[in-house]
Amino acid sequence: MTRLAAERQKGLSPGVSLRLVATGVGFRLMRSGVTVAVQALAVAFLVYVFAAATIDTTVQRRAAEAIAPYRKADAQLTRLRQPDTVRTITETLQHGGEERLAEYATWAGLTDTELADAKWLAQQWHDAQRWHESLPDDDRVLLFGDQPLLEATVQLDDPDERRRLEQRLAERQLEPPGGAAPWVAFFDEPLARLMTTAQRIRAGHIRALSRLDPATMQHASDEQASQTLAEAGFRITEAQLTDLRPFAERLHTAAAMTEALQDPDVRRAIARRARVTINSVTPEVARDVIATPADAAWLHERLAERNTADAPPTADALFDYADHARREQRLADALPASSSAATNEPAAMSASTESRWLGLPPRTLLLIALSCLVCVVGVANAMTMSVTERFSEIATMKCLGARSGSVMTMFLLESAALGVAGGVVGTALGLALAAAGGFVRYGTLLAMAGDALGTLGLVALGALALGVVLSVIAALLPSWFAARLPPIAAMRVE
Repeated sequence: MTRLAAERQKGLSPGVSLRLVATGVGFRLMRSGVTVAVQALAVAFLVYVFAAATIDTTVQRRAAEAIAPYRKADAQLTRLRQPDTVRTITETLQHGGEERLAEYATWAGLTDTELADAKWLAQQWHDAQRWHESLPDDDRVLLFGDQPLLEATVQLDDPDERRRLEQRLAERQLEPPGGAAPWVAFFDEPLARLMTTAQRIRAGHIRALSRLDPATMQHASDEQASQTLAEAGFRITEAQLTDLRPFAERLHTAAAMTEALQDPDVRRAIARRARVTINSVTPEVARDVIATPADAAWLHERLAERNTADAPPTADALFDYADHARREQRLADALPASSSAATNEPAAMSASTESRWLGLPPRTLLLIALSCLVCVVGVANAMTMSVTERFSEIATMKCLGARSGSVMTMFLLESAALGVAGGVVGTALGLALAAAGGFVRYGTLLAMAGDALGTLGLVALGALALGVVLSVIAALLPSWFAARLPPIAAMRVE
């Protein structure tokens, strides 16, 4: 049989190819719509996951930065009202700043050598606690029972108890930091030395506080207050006192509010204003009642009606206190629920995601991979059906001189067009869902994510490009099959 070949085959121009693609999509509008929908959902999920993670990270980082002054001021004011606990002292010895350590040295009369020794002991104690907390429950109970570690170590004054603890560590094949023997030996004299130093610091802090008169400090100038604090051993500069003044005034207003709530008439007035029962009135309810300056003026009038010697807070002070308290609460709510005050620092939050790729847990990454796989399978199925339905069209084109490359290009363009459509729809849907979810979680704090607009733009472009690439990859095999199809064999297919 003589083999017939088309001579002078001509390639199709991009314009002609696009018109053929549009015609083909129009004839198979329903299947094309399903393909676009499948791809749009896959891209939307991808964009939503990355955009939501970007929004969460940005808002939480900015919230941690915004709440840091509140917490720093609260810690400083707390030190001026009550002595540090032993736990706070050991933590400060481990990673406290020079000013705090200088205060401790002054209060306890520590030499540089004693302070350096206390810092080293505090680090050893911290490592011992972390290792103890990392143990499984059964190992921890076997070693020390249900008691906290500090209380459980009291019995280790007995050498026999220390030997038995070393034996239990060996039996369970547990290796503390530095070895079993040094770890157990630390709970004898070194830990006692650390606790003695901590108690000396606490006693000195108590003596320093006894030299401060709250009423005098409240009305003293920053210069006078700074001098008084320096005489008591505190390392707080005049500039720091100036920054602390607004926080101290809000704290004073909060205390006055709490004291005023003991008055039944005040509680009854606030209950009527908030439309709650009188037993439900709390400082938080009273704070939320002050939503506007007019509300603050109303509450000031109610407080002024009380028969007390102390003047009530002004309306401006009440509104300032309520406004900042609500802002601090919103910032705290935006932070991860499982995080403590120490882990809400921006640097610590960044470090918490180092073990996860792009800050996403493995389960989410698996879902992203599955969505991409579904996208590829869906597009490949649609393109395979498109090739099967167009056998006659392919045969006619090749008989009229169309090259195999032109046929393949046409199908790849069709797949790319579907990818662009699905990518655009999916990107818009994913960003909209991420923004809506962010508003539900953070409310007006969502504006803090403005710094991430550039990142969100890159996420959108990356997802759109990925959608197109996946579509083209999924269409490679069907397009290659269509291009290699002999015209005679294609025309036999109905």
